[in-house]
Amino acid sequence: MEVIWEIIEQYEERTKKNGFFDKNRQNQNLDWLRNFIRQELEVRFLNHPEIKAQWFATAQDIQAGKELPLPTTERLLKLFFK
Repeated sequence: MEVIWEIIEQYEERTKKNGFFDKNRQNQNLDWLRNFIRQELEVRFLNHPEIKAQWFATAQDIQAGKELPLPTTERLLKLFFK
């Protein structure tokens, strides 16, 4: 176990020296920001009263091939943003 931990510490030291560690952390932070925004938007979207009222039937129509995803998305987004 000590050998594995030593390898991890060496990797961390090496990547901090060459700047990869910090650059990677910056990219992770940006990814986390985007993910948090997506999650929050999805929660708000799915809890919107008009979306909520139509969601089950719309999902069934998509699965049954009665509606196409892109126009349905546009229709639901118009409801959400009005």
